[in-house]
Amino acid sequence: PATAATNVFDVVDHIIDGSTVIFLDGEHILERQLSITNAVTYTSLNGMDSTTLRLSPANTYDRVVLIDQTNAVVRGVTITGGQVTSGTTWAIVGVGVKIACHGGTLERCRVTGNKLTGANTASGVYLNSNWGRVTHCEIVGNGIGATGSTGAGGIYMTGGTLDNSLIAANVGNSGSASGALSMEGAAKVYNCTIAFNTNMNSTTAAGVLINSKSAYRFQN
Repeated sequence: PATAATNVFDVVDHIIDGSTVIFLDGEHILERQLSITNAVTYTSLNGMDSTTLRLSPANTYDRVVLIDQTNAVVRGVTITGGQVTSGTTWAIVGVGVKIACHGGTLERCRVTGNKLTGANTASGVYLNSNWGRVTHCEIVGNGIGATGSTGAGGIYMTGGTLDNSLIAANVGNSGSASGALSMEGAAKVYNCTIAFNTNMNSTTAAGVLINSKSAYRFQN
């Protein structure tokens, strides 16, 4: 439409709680992290197969999406191109998506092609809130590229809920990082498919790594 914004950051700074931002079909280039701290829904017209959020250019070291509001939702997009190294300021990361302490929801999204090198937590998704949820998502093809990293190639959880999602073809490369999923605290996982993940370090899980004896739940 002629009135549509051509840059999502033109919208973010002026949006109010309760609004919905709709991405048109195609690839939307982000030159920096998309930070969502309002009760806003970001969605697409036709789902994750038709709409991509890509961090670019290729030498940009940043996370793709940060969600930090209990009622914020990101739905129906592919999230890719994030990369973080130990030389950046991101000590605790989540390269594709981080759901921070205030929570929020990632729904029907694909998180793929994100890379973590020499820093901590996850290449795909870092869920760091009991008020966070990842549901009906595909977390596939993310990777940890250095032995100094901890966490997971796919998703690292210290709380919140992961349900009805596919965690596949992610790669770990550390004695402290799993390929697919690492969980601790009050993290809960329901009805997920976890398959074909690998860890280049043979001493740690390629699939699921449980780091805590506290109130986690893992079930189908």
